[in-house]
Amino acid sequence: MTNVECHHCGRITDTDLCDLCTKSLVKDLHAIPGLVSDMTITRARLDRMTVGRHGGKSAETSLPVRLDQYDRRPTQRPLDVLTNEIGTWARDLATLIGEDLDAALDSRGLRQLVHNHRQKRRDPAALSTETAFDVELAAIWLTHYPNEIRRHPAAAELHDGIADAIAYVRKVIDRQPELVYKGPCIHRMYDEDR
Repeated sequence: MTNVECHHCGRITDTDLCDLCTKSLVKDLHAIPGLVSDMTITRARLDRMTVGRHGGKSAETSLPVRLDQYDRRPTQRPLDVLTNEIGTWARDLATLIGEDLDAALDSRGLRQLVHNHRQKRRDPAALSTETAFDVELAAIWLTHYPNEIRRHPAAAELHDGIADAIAYVRKVIDRQPELVYKGPCIHRMYDEDR
């Protein structure tokens, strides 16, 4: 058994990822159904992303979806990045361990696990109407193989890729920080006439 440093935290371990970093990655993978649910809320303009409005209501009718300054959905790119990253590593791991990923993603039990990991109010009637995205299914499937993730030949790349994609998604859906008055500015500026 060789001792190497964990790629993420530097602990001495026998693989590229230590047990604690693997558990942290699995915890992040469990959070993906909730993040995807939050992205759909953000896309449908049901969130509160501003720090508040001063003044009256706008005379313009808002669109039913949130668009950025370039008329694109701001949650689409992060969802695509997350889907690509999770899907790529899930297919790679399934090939490595000899499992059929498509059959696993079609199972009813995995869909139920995805719905159980969503962080919103659980409505049993909505389970039949809400679909589960492939990224959610693949993320929950990956959580069942923590030892295989640890021993993956590219475990460091797997960890960094998934962690970066999740951080990108969280940046898009998190609220902006509240503005706090800190006092008057003490910096004095002078023009040409002083």
